[in-house]
Amino acid sequence: MRDATRTLRHCQIAAVSAALIGSAGSAWALVTDPDQSWPAYHVSFLFWWQITVGFLGLTLLRCIIRSNWGNATWPYLKASLVTIPLIAVLFIPTGLNLPYIFPWAIEESSGGPHANPFQAVYFGRSFFWGRCLGYFAIWLASGFVTARGGTASGDARLPRRVSSFALIALVLSTTFAAFDWGMSLEPEWYSTIYGALVLISGVVGALAILVLSLTLLLRVPRLPQLRVRLVLNDLGNLLLAFLLIWCYFAFSQYLIIWAGNLPAEVTWYVRRSAGSWQLILLLIVAFHFVVPFFLLLPREQKQNPRRLASIAILLFAANLIQSVWMYAPSFVEHVSGIHWSLGTSLLAMGGWWSLVYTMALAQSLTGQEMLLKKKYE
Repeated sequence: MRDATRTLRHCQIAAVSAALIGSAGSAWALVTDPDQSWPAYHVSFLFWWQITVGFLGLTLLRCIIRSNWGNATWPYLKASLVTIPLIAVLFIPTGLNLPYIFPWAIEESSGGPHANPFQAVYFGRSFFWGRCLGYFAIWLASGFVTARGGTASGDARLPRRVSSFALIALVLSTTFAAFDWGMSLEPEWYSTIYGALVLISGVVGALAILVLSLTLLLRVPRLPQLRVRLVLNDLGNLLLAFLLIWCYFAFSQYLIIWAGNLPAEVTWYVRRSAGSWQLILLLIVAFHFVVPFFLLLPREQKQNPRRLASIAILLFAANLIQSVWMYAPSFVEHVSGIHWSLGTSLLAMGGWWSLVYTMALAQSLTGQEMLLKKKYE
């Protein structure tokens, strides 16, 4: 446990450093150039929000299927639930600066007419804030109930029925949140599969962090009957499965919009496949699906901690690029137009998120260690 504690302490020091540096840069940008830095802040928030709800979905899935990988990763999943309140706090600046981010908020602030009466009602400030409070209430309640639904050893005690209803509520709330925070960046465009695509993208990113955390702390004692290689193999299979689901959703959205060939729909892809964004799109296809897909096929790759960790790092980086590709073109026409504060915002939120996660993880692992010593002494 000493090696794991030392590793987590080093991670916390790095997280604090990243958080302070990123926060200072972001604060300077928000004061000096709010028109460009607030959209960058929102893009960063959407990425880390996806990761957080992806972790919550994995935790609920673990409570339903009751598998060996779920028991082995319970301290990591439980630690991720502590980041939900952090995401709620990080959303407050976005909610207080809507006109800098959303076109419909600009119309409302200027007194101009909305595209239709429904948008005028749906995107009213009060109704918007009410929906957001509802989303966070669902996620916080699900996280609280789920955290109490497992023992320190990883055994699930939350009823499957409760977990199933919570998972359904998570899917619905995340879908509507994706509509409000992501799709409404371009109010004239719509896609019914957009919410599911955002959620699966978050699950892929969360799985990448989970795999990286587990392989980084392999020296942590765990139950004797849990075989590390089989657990890593299960996690690799999960990563491959959700990667295929993400590809299916992304291609289905593109195929339906391409077949319809309607101006209100195709503009979203035209904007993201023109100029320098086309190169980003090719990188996403290559490194968010093709390369990881073939790397995750052999059993030896998934059972080798270092190789699986390398694949997880690659997928996390590609997942970040994919999220920027989804949201940033709503504000800029070319990659070169991305404001530098996007980097500081990602660094700041990633630092605070990692700090909260590693602190909670250290506490969870300590509780598991104490239980194992008491059980096997």
